[in-house]
Amino acid sequence: MNHWKWTRAALAGALALGVVGAAAPAYAVTGDDEAPTVAEQAAEHLPKSELNIWNALSEEQKDTVNEILEDPKFGVPGAAESLERQYPELEVTEQVSTASAAEVQGAGMFSLAAAATKGKRSVWYQQDWKILMVTYASVRTTINVNYHHNNVTKINSCSNDIGNDLPTRKYTSKNTKSLNSDGTATCRTEVTLKVTGQSMKSGVQGLKISGNGTIVKKWKL
Repeated sequence: MNHWKWTRAALAGALALGVVGAAAPAYAVTGDDEAPTVAEQAAEHLPKSELNIWNALSEEQKDTVNEILEDPKFGVPGAAESLERQYPELEVTEQVSTASAAEVQGAGMFSLAAAATKGKRSVWYQQDWKILMVTYASVRTTINVNYHHNNVTKINSCSNDIGNDLPTRKYTSKNTKSLNSDGTATCRTEVTLKVTGQSMKSGVQGLKISGNGTIVKKWKL
């Protein structure tokens, strides 16, 4: 995640890819001033490890990457499964954080078992859109809570991180949260995507957690 140019929910921006780090240009402009492809523009912002993968691709594979990135359905909420069927080179993966006793604050000299009955923890759920092992899109929803035993007692924050470096796409987002009567807490990211020349599409990513950090429900884009 550290290579994306993130846009926080508070700044109302985001889904699909970005990067920190100045990588060498992945293409050369010809004497004809030929405009770089969408894939070439995206490759300019890849971290070194993924740029090396991109540079090692054949021209045919690079054309495939560009074809997928130019598909109006790329990154559209609800389109992941159909795109994976259409393009074998595309894989949409999921990641979740692992809550641990190390997240407990103020444990002091108490045992971990005792400390784990009360404290604070952060839990997140993330989706990544990868083409030929290179990540071109990513969305993460994070909830920070106080807990006591298996119950969430307070939501400290609910936010998202979305990277985007495709000039034809603009993402906006907002977060909603709820402390539920059954001791769980919910954090949802409402994402809206505007693709140039297309109507806006919306979807929800999110998670519901128990006090022990277990994700009891997920919403995926």
